[in-house]
Amino acid sequence: MIDEVDLIKTFLKPLAQGATAALNLEDDAALLKQEPGNELVISKDLLLEDIHFLKSDPPEDIAYKALAVNLSDIAAKGARPYGFLLGIGLPKAPTKEWATNFAKGLQKISQTYDCPLLGGDTTGSKSGLVISITILGSLAQGAMIKRSTAKPGDHLFLSGTIGDAALGLKLRKQPALAAQWQLDSTATTFLIDRYTNPTPRLDLVDLLTTYASAAMDLSDGLLKDLEKLCQASKCSAQVNLSKLPLSDPLLTVVKQDESIRDLALSWGDDYEILTAVPQIKAKDFLSAAQNQGCKVTHIGQITTGLALPIYCDEDGQKITIKAKTFDHF
Repeated sequence: MIDEVDLIKTFLKPLAQGATAALNLEDDAALLKQEPGNELVISKDLLLEDIHFLKSDPPEDIAYKALAVNLSDIAAKGARPYGFLLGIGLPKAPTKEWATNFAKGLQKISQTYDCPLLGGDTTGSKSGLVISITILGSLAQGAMIKRSTAKPGDHLFLSGTIGDAALGLKLRKQPALAAQWQLDSTATTFLIDRYTNPTPRLDLVDLLTTYASAAMDLSDGLLKDLEKLCQASKCSAQVNLSKLPLSDPLLTVVKQDESIRDLALSWGDDYEILTAVPQIKAKDFLSAAQNQGCKVTHIGQITTGLALPIYCDEDGQKITIKAKTFDHF
């Protein structure tokens, strides 16, 4: 076992190298400097054992996901990573092996997206492992993309595919489902990885800044998060269910169980970006995304009124979604 001083000095301090704001993790605070004309976007996500990750998940996956979901938040705002603050509540003193692997997961994603550790805190926890990350992103003054600025007529786009993380979690809990769903090892690994190692869509930042009228990342599922966007923007929406971006492994499972399609709509952990784009810019947005190698799919549009979003088939007929939306409580 290692103590708090060793955890910080040996395993976390290297993650702050090169970040002058971190003051080498030798102070109780970071010192932030911004270029003239820039602003900071700040967000926080709290991850709890057996709610956001499993106790049996590898520590490198837990660490990777903890930072990835925060990076997703600032990506949806059109911001670039500046750095992050890390709070850890540990149920017991960690082993050297656990700390090494946890730091390895953090280092992998922080280096990939140039997001250094700036500081934080460690403490004991009586409720399992708790990870709290506060992330800072930088963008030009006035450039932040909000969820409250969508307009009727805007086209709705989704990045990536949805529903994979929900199946990945099921497979982590019940490995026998792979055979039941007729999934090979490649498909199974893909789905589990989408749950344990979500991809923050920072490659979309420049496109969002140029084209989006509103955006948010999907943490609680499309059904609930689109409702949030519409409520913030005081509008409604119509979604074509036949256009939903679903992966081949998920579609394989849908053939065995059609209710999985509803699960893809209602479950969280996708961390894809839902984007509203003015109609006049929609074609250019789609073309620019394709040229940049970013997968985005047109799924519907923003409409007038304050009613809940409507989900339709390819003929425009309304479909009732039976799945319940995600609720933290």
